[in-house]
Amino acid sequence: MHNPRPRISASLSSAVFLLGWLAGCGPAPETPATSAPAGAEAHLIVLRHGDLEVGVLPQVGGRVVLLRHRGGSNLLKSDPSGWQPEAWPELRADAPWRGFNGHIYWVAAQSEWWNRQDLLPQRAGQWWPPDPYLVFGDNEILEQSPVRVVLCGPPSPVSGLRLTKFVELRADNVVWLAAEAENIRDAPVSWGLWSNTRFHADTPFRVDLNGFGEEDIWYSHPHRFHGEVSADGRWFTFANEGAAEVAEPVANKAFMGVPTARAEIFFDDLILEKAMPFTEAARVHPEHASVEVFLQKHNNRADALLEIEFHGPYETLPPGGTIRLEETWTLRPRRD
Repeated sequence: MHNPRPRISASLSSAVFLLGWLAGCGPAPETPATSAPAGAEAHLIVLRHGDLEVGVLPQVGGRVVLLRHRGGSNLLKSDPSGWQPEAWPELRADAPWRGFNGHIYWVAAQSEWWNRQDLLPQRAGQWWPPDPYLVFGDNEILEQSPVRVVLCGPPSPVSGLRLTKFVELRADNVVWLAAEAENIRDAPVSWGLWSNTRFHADTPFRVDLNGFGEEDIWYSHPHRFHGEVSADGRWFTFANEGAAEVAEPVANKAFMGVPTARAEIFFDDLILEKAMPFTEAARVHPEHASVEVFLQKHNNRADALLEIEFHGPYETLPPGGTIRLEETWTLRPRRD
């Protein structure tokens, strides 16, 4: 049995926060079941099942930073220089932003990110950056095997949450992922879980509209570039070929309130399907949608970015209450 997780009071006193951090999530496994690879991957937990490899970086938010098949290249956008200890940020409320990319979890609504904390009152109402305790925190390993890892992050005095993350390889081509957020305060908090998977900006993709049409898509910047809907009305995409060759940086986000989130991302010889079970679109915070696609075109490929994002229901959690978001990644051969 793991140690009970401490709660942080709404006052966010530094003493209580320190006690919560020291108590932690529970004991680490006695014997790690996977060996550490050499080079840039030395600090990753690398899970393997058949030809599939998934790398997780516990020390920077417990994020997935590596998805590879048959010794091929990384399908996710993530710079291996960020996997080294010298790149890991100090965990504090005002930690400077760095995009370690890969697959990470945020919370919704974005406009509320800094409205429920008193560490940096000057940030109230700001939409950026995300909670550093959720995205930069060193995660404890609760469970580890060759095909599964469970990680627990630090308590956040910004959002009042602690995240537990699950990554499991269920077949040669299937990855199951989940995140669970627990309210660690002694008062209710309201949040929704937000899954964000990052790819290179020029990676081809499409989102299944599940019977919805172009009239059901809206944009963060309606006067910038728009997406395209296939002739049969089933698929949405952005024209993102050469997204890192634009003269001036420009970005936009598409919102799709579809009931079942499913996207296909295309690589040379593989298709990655990212799918989330049914979520009632009306339960997602109105500022967001079940599926969101953010495309940042940039003249520097390192800054160009494609995000495929899923949202779970927005809920009010009592003290100790939890919410959970699950999804599945499936790799299959590309035959077109």
